[in-house]
Amino acid sequence: MYISWYISPYHPKACVWKDTIHLVFYAGTYAGYEIIYLRSLDKGETWEEPKNLTINDPVDAYLPDIAVWGNKIHVVYQNKPAGESLMYVRSIDGGITWEVPRKILRPGQYPRMTWRYDTIYVRANRQVDSPWVVIRSCDGGNTCTFFIHLIL
Repeated sequence: MYISWYISPYHPKACVWKDTIHLVFYAGTYAGYEIIYLRSLDKGETWEEPKNLTINDPVDAYLPDIAVWGNKIHVVYQNKPAGESLMYVRSIDGGITWEVPRKILRPGQYPRMTWRYDTIYVRANRQVDSPWVVIRSCDGGNTCTFFIHLIL
């Protein structure tokens, strides 16, 4: 699939649930860097039109990660230059519609995510060379309820 309106795509992350492939990446567009979501319902044979998850965000977005469990899709990413906040956005209908992105950590950068049932774990760090932070939500992303600072 060739998507001509991207200047360049970076940092792709994929998650598979049954025959459906969910893909996120950040891409340079004429408006700045955005988080883009793509979905294939047939093991990658065909792809739906891309969705820009950060189209209304006035700052650049980078380094997405994705986790999927059934119809629930969770994406985290960092944005700049707003203090490198860690942002979270989800879909609860398999990627058809998306909630408005929300800030879950500031400062926050280099996010990674994992998910099982209704528990989400996000690992990030607050600044370069700082301890890792683990954020846990036990209610499917409605609230972030637990912070652990890991000193490695």
